[in-house]
Amino acid sequence: MIKKIFNQLFPHTCVFCKKRTGRPLDLCRACEQKLSSLNHACPYCALPIPDDIEICARCLKQKPPFDRVFIPYVYEGSAISLIRGLKFSSRLPYADILGNLLVNFFDHLSDENKPDCIIPVPLHAKRLKERGFNQALEIAKPISQKLKIPIDTKSCTRIKYTLAQASLPKKDRKKNVQKAFGVTPQFQRKHVMLIDDVMTTGNTLNELSQILKQAGVKKVDICCCARTILTPI
Repeated sequence: MIKKIFNQLFPHTCVFCKKRTGRPLDLCRACEQKLSSLNHACPYCALPIPDDIEICARCLKQKPPFDRVFIPYVYEGSAISLIRGLKFSSRLPYADILGNLLVNFFDHLSDENKPDCIIPVPLHAKRLKERGFNQALEIAKPISQKLKIPIDTKSCTRIKYTLAQASLPKKDRKKNVQKAFGVTPQFQRKHVMLIDDVMTTGNTLNELSQILKQAGVKKVDICCCARTILTPI
């Protein structure tokens, strides 16, 4: 009730066109429609594939260590503006926009298919101090609140300070994140959802998923806001 009154007194304004959105989100529906949807992608790596193919050749040959991928948008245009604005310009309201867009993507999930917890991809303590926040955690907050899934920021840590993946050539990214994560011995969750802002090569999510599977997790879902399209399949 209080939130409804607040929204009436202070109506939301679109971060792009600056018009009132008419809904509790700082993104109007017209500007939302300008986001490039990721259509018919591989369920494991989220790269686009032809309509008559269910799984890309690479994943058919070697399936990633995670089990499902949920990525609604291509990393281009407005998606880049939202993600980079959050990550590099500390525009934290953008995290609420991105998180709520992802919530809509999970409307079809039944209770039995919901994960036991959400783990935002952790930052190293040094990187967290530099940035002041973990963008993955901020994106995860509205998802956790609306889907009633707890966030776990204690059980998984980044134990190795790594170079930013975006600053490295593709061939060096896998080595950069090797042995970068650790999981506490007490961790007992069986179904986990990892949340990050962008999936590019997938090496960070691969490494973290492997560590979680080794710790006894049976099912790992990946949820990112956008997918970088490196090469067509």
